[in-house]
Parts: sequence; structure tokens; C-alpha cells
Amino acid sequence: MTHWQAGRYLSLIGITILFLIQGFGIFRLPVLDRFESVVYDFKVLRTAPDSKDPRIIIVDIDEKSLARLGPWPWPRDRLASLVDTLFDHYRIGVLGLDLVFPNADSGSGLASLESLAKGPLSQDSAFLNQFLKLRPSLDTDRIFSQSLRDRPVILGFNFRQTAVPGAANVGKLPQAVITLRELGYDDINSVNAFGYMSNIAEVQDATSSAGFLDTPTIDPDGVVRRTPLLQVYAGSLYQSLSLGIIRAILGDPPLTLGVRSRERDKGNETDLEWVSLGPHKIRVDAKGSIFVPYRGAKGSFPYYSVIDILERTPEKKDLDAAIVLIGSSVGAGMRPLLATPVQSGLPSVEFHANIISGMLDGTFKNLPESSPWPECLLIAVIGAMVIFVFPWIAWPWRLLAASLLVFVMLMINIYVWKRWDLYFPLAPSLTLLLLLCLVDWVVEVFGISRKRNRMVAILGKKTPIELIDKTIRSGGSFATKGGQTEVTVIMCTIRDFSRISKELDATELVAWVRCFLKPLTEIVYQYLGNFEYCDGELFVAYWGGPVEDPKHGSNAMSALMAMKARLEMLEDELQMRGWPLIRCDFAIQSGTVTYGVIESDFRNDLMIFGEPTHQVKRLVNLTGCYSVPILAGEKTKTLVPQMVFRELDRILSEGSDEAFSIYAPVGFRNQVTPEMRSRLESFHKAIAQFRNREWDLAEQGLKNLLQKDPEDRLYEIYLARIAEFRKNPPPSHWNGSCQPPKFQRVSL
Repeated sequence: MTHWQAGRYLSLIGITILFLIQGFGIFRLPVLDRFESVVYDFKVLRTAPDSKDPRIIIVDIDEKSLARLGPWPWPRDRLASLVDTLFDHYRIGVLGLDLVFPNADSGSGLASLESLAKGPLSQDSAFLNQFLKLRPSLDTDRIFSQSLRDRPVILGFNFRQTAVPGAANVGKLPQAVITLRELGYDDINSVNAFGYMSNIAEVQDATSSAGFLDTPTIDPDGVVRRTPLLQVYAGSLYQSLSLGIIRAILGDPPLTLGVRSRERDKGNETDLEWVSLGPHKIRVDAKGSIFVPYRGAKGSFPYYSVIDILERTPEKKDLDAAIVLIGSSVGAGMRPLLATPVQSGLPSVEFHANIISGMLDGTFKNLPESSPWPECLLIAVIGAMVIFVFPWIAWPWRLLAASLLVFVMLMINIYVWKRWDLYFPLAPSLTLLLLLCLVDWVVEVFGISRKRNRMVAILGKKTPIELIDKTIRSGGSFATKGGQTEVTVIMCTIRDFSRISKELDATELVAWVRCFLKPLTEIVYQYLGNFEYCDGELFVAYWGGPVEDPKHGSNAMSALMAMKARLEMLEDELQMRGWPLIRCDFAIQSGTVTYGVIESDFRNDLMIFGEPTHQVKRLVNLTGCYSVPILAGEKTKTLVPQMVFRELDRILSEGSDEAFSIYAPVGFRNQVTPEMRSRLESFHKAIAQFRNREWDLAEQGLKNLLQKDPEDRLYEIYLARIAEFRKNPPPSHWNGSCQPPKFQRVSL
């Protein structure tokens, strides 16, 4: 394992462990919480019903009503008329008020008249008599209170979540739902309030129920995603407006709480687990909060303007037995608009309507009871996949696998969200996958860069950069300490180089060598070969090692034919300059070689050793013996099926009794004519008869071929061998091999 590979494993494992620690809640990463909020909002938007719930009606203090009835606050007797109309005319089921009345109504002038009656006009009997007659109609708080009495009305009030020294509480708190003493606990892990602003006593005492309106669990980005059903103040628990309305619908059942003790650093803490209303159970988080089940943006519930209700414009059936909430969609100095996942300015009254709708349908999203284990398990699986599986697959497939994993996680997460109302945090897993892939890519790019620089330093002058890059992209490499691989070697010798080097001066000789060496080297690189050696007289290149090339035989043969054609094209230029023509002998052989980097203080060089290098040297020296410009080994013939070969002879390996066949390439299959194929088949048949000692048949076949092509020296060579073997038969163990014929030059 290399240093960069070890660094990769350590980096990825460290990041995974960090996310696991975060998943278990030992510490929190704010950026993950922010990302999780974005993912949560996306799921809410994509899965919200986006339909109206006719069970809950919103009576809206809208611009139309404010324009007709005047600015807020309105006289309480007008609100009393609204309440009476809703119950007496429309016969609604339950009424909730997203409003608070912390001060007495001063709009009727009652306070001023009372001040006069007790002061300057206290002795004016006419004034006092008239005041006593008018007083009942001016006491709008009493009128409003009377309209609330003995009706299922749930008022609203606000808690204060910060302790402000000297801050006074306003109004009268409603009766608590339950006390901590009744629960048997000194404290529970819930949202705690430090003060309140409630309704005046006269209004508050008119009803038996009220609920808080505030949203103390606003996230750091200002969006309301959760809200508590209960808050603790002065050792007692108080319900939210929505919980109070549901209790009123169910007949005000007793409220029971499920709690669980947890061992924390500061000691044991008691967390809320669920809130039960008779047979109905609502799961909550440790703080007694729920995820708000938003149905959609504003308009998910029917809206009716206050002025329309007072004028009795809507039909009775539209509001019959409905749950009605009174509030304002425009704020109007009452309740602020809320930032939510579905809308940046959702009316507070519709916020409560969403919670009530979710309670009726039981569609609250809940964290799994085993939380945080599912999240941590997914983190561990993602980490293991990236760390231990990704190194075995190429980068395009890694990206595909990562994309597929993201898609599967999203689909499963949304499915359990919709099917079982379970909320599994997804941002940590997505972030981990993205971060691991990014780190993996950065580390791999660094490692590949080092590997590439190392390979270029060793192979750069011999091997095309394109081949090195291709090998690295495919994950390949080579062992610098040594290894074995299959290659195809080409050797080219320049005829009469010693004589030519004496005829040309130094400048001309260098230019003459450059004239053929440059195009030959370009062809080697063009066909992804490795330039090995050139001393002017001898040119060596090979394919297939140490950088793997599964088509090394075909690439080498194509390069050889291109070299031969290129040298023929140089003849006109050489004649024009008055330089000697270039005449070459080529040999090509394939086989397994040993390679290794020879290191010294001055340079590193890659060398190959093996039987193919020895055989190709022998073959290039035998081209003149068979009057051919190119000789190929038997292994190369097997590797290049697209080339037609002519078998020339079978000779013994040097220092061995093992024989091998040698061939001459005739041309690519699409270039060989039927006549040429017929001659080749006849010749191969004749030498097969020759090796089977069928002298007469072989002789007859060769003579027929010689008549058709009297200039082919190879026929004469075999006819001479037949004549010799008739006089001196070969031994019984003869394997068909012969001594190469005498050397004879051949033109390119």
C-alpha cells in the first residue's frame, strides 16, 4: 500500500467516524443542520397534499373587513356579534381565536364616563341616571365575555421564552392542563416559559379553555418547522391552541403524558415521548414538539371574510359543525406572518389550522423510536462502500454508483415519509457521500499525479504520454522493481550503415539518420508503442509492456507496415538531396519478457529481457537468407489474425533443440488477391509434404509454383533441400527444421 493510498483510507475513515459521532448527537455540525433543513423543506413541499381541508374554516380579519369596519382593534361588542353569528346562525362546532385581549376595551368610552361619574359629575343625578342606563351597552368586555360563555371557545395567549428582569406579566393565565407534581416529576425536558401575555380576567374567565399561540421552536434560519404542544411555566404544563381545540372536539378528555428518563452528562433527565387524549396518542420529541404537518401554502383551508360572516353571506352548510379559527391573513397588528417550508409569509391562523388538520388525520411526521441508529447505520454503510468498494471500480462507474445511491436514498426516505410518517434525517448521509467522493477524488487525483509523474520519469522518453494517461485512467500501473508481461518487439537494421557513415560527413550523417529516425519514432508513438533503442544502424521498439496493451500484436504489425510505407515515400527526398537510399530489414516477434527499472544515481531506465528479444535479433539477420524484407515469429502470426502470412521455414532456437516457424507477412486480408491466396495454399501444402518426407509430391508442387513465379528464391531453396535429403535422408526424429539458407540481399 502506497503512502497516498494509506492517506486515502485514513482520511475517509476519519470523516466517517466524525459523521457517526455527529449522528449519535455527541456534538452537532451547524452546517449539517442547515442542510437538513433544506432537505426537510424539499420533502415537505414535494409531499404536501396541496388541497383544501373543508373541516377547518378560517374567518379572516382581512383588508376587506378592515376597510369596512375600521382599523384594528375593533370594539369587543362587534367581536361578540361575530361569535354569536358563528354559533347561532351557522352552528359551528368549535371556535378558536388566534387573538389575544390583554387590555380592556377603551373604544366604547366607558372608562372615561366612569371617571366622570366618580369625579366632576358625581353629584349630577341626570348624568348618573343616563349613565346607568347606557353602561350595559358600553361594557363591551362584558358583552364579549357573555358571547363566549358556555360555548366551545378556545382563547389564545402568548408565552415569553426569555427571562427579562422586571418584566411584568399581562392578563390572567388559563387553568393549566396538568402540574409537574401531578405527574410525579420535579422537572421535565420541555419548552420552558418565563412570562406571559394573556387575556384580561373578564374575558379569560368566560371560557374554560385557552392555548398558547407563540412558536418558540423557530429554527436558526427563522423557519417554523416544529412547534410544542405543551409548555412549562411555574411548574405547570399549558396546552397550545391547536391541542385545546382538539380536546374540545373530543369532549375534553383527560390529558396523559408519556415520559422517559435518560441519563445525561448532567444527570438523569425526563423527556416527553407522547401526549395522549383518551385513545388518541400523539408522539412528540424530547421537548414535547411535533413537526408541523403543512398541507401547502396559504389557501389550504377555506377563508371567509369577517364582514361576510357578519352579513351572513356564506351558506350555512359551508360552516355547519365546522372548526372555525378567527385570525388575520394580513397581520394587521395582531399575529405576525410566519416563515414556513411552504411559504415565507404564512398567516399564523393557518399555521394553527395545519396542526389541527394533522391531528385529525394523524399525519404527524415522527422520528423513529430507534433514532439515531438508522441514520448512523446508513452513514456506516455509505462509508464502507466508498472506502472499500469504490477503489475497485473506475471513476465513471463510481459516479454512477454514487448517483444511484443518492436516488435510492431519496426514494426510500420519501416512501417511509409518506407511507409510515417517519422522518429520517437525510442531509448527513448525503453530505457524507458527497464529501467522501470529493475527498476520494482529490486524494486519487493526487495519487494519480504522483503515479503519472513517476511513470513519465521512467517511460516518458520511450512511451507515448497518451498511453501512460490511458493506463492510469484505467487503473493500471507497472511494478518498477520488475515483472513479466507479453510484448511484441520490432527490430529494424539499416543496411550498409558502416559504409554510409564513412561516405557522409558528420553533419550530413546526422541529418540522414534524422530523416528516417523521426518518422519511425512518430509511427511508434502513433500506434502506442515504446521506443527502446536506436544507434543509427539499429532501431528497436516494442508494444504491450510494461503498460498493458491487449492489442500489442496488431498495433505493432500496423506500425511496421506504416514504417515500411513511410520509408518508401522518403526515396524521392533522399535522391533529391543526393543522399544514399535507406534500405532496411525488419523483424517482429511476440512473447513473454521480464522488465525492470535499472536505477542509478544519474538516471532511471526501463529495460526488457527475454526470448522474444533474442529471437527478433536472429530473425532480422535472416531476412536476406529468405529474400524477404520482413520476418515474423510464430507467436506474432497468432496475435495478428487480420494479416495473411506466408510460412517460410522452421528453424531451431539457439542453444536448444526446440524448433519454431518463421513467417513473412503478405498483406492484410482485404489486400490479398485470390491468386495470391491460391499460391500460398499450394506452397503451404508443398512444405507440409516436405516435412512428411513426401519428396515427390512436394517436389512436383514446388516446380509448378516455380514455373508461375521463377523469381521466387524460396522454391529453389526447398527443391535443393529435397535433392539433398534424397541423398542424405534426415534422422527418424527429424522435426521438420532446417538450417537457414545462405544469405542473399533483397530490395525493400
